[in-house]
Amino acid sequence: MKCSCCGKKKKLLESFEELEKDINICVDCSKGLYKYQDAIKEKNEEDSKKLLDEIKGKKSEKSFIEWFSKFQDRIGVQNTQCDSK
Repeated sequence: MKCSCCGKKKKLLESFEELEKDINICVDCSKGLYKYQDAIKEKNEEDSKKLLDEIKGKKSEKSFIEWFSKFQDRIGVQNTQCDSK
């Protein structure tokens, strides 16, 4: 198994969070998504932009990019295309 957000391979006894079927993320990416969500809720534009840039800078799978777009809609963010590099 590998992280759909950053591509990191799962190690023995390492936990991954299942966002949807076939979309799993590592602990570091999960923390980043929660921090991004909190920054949006707190209307902290500086932190949310920084965290969004970090998320966009990862080698995400197409399924994660689509999920992230829906996630942004759910938390009330104007959808910005999250392209993988």
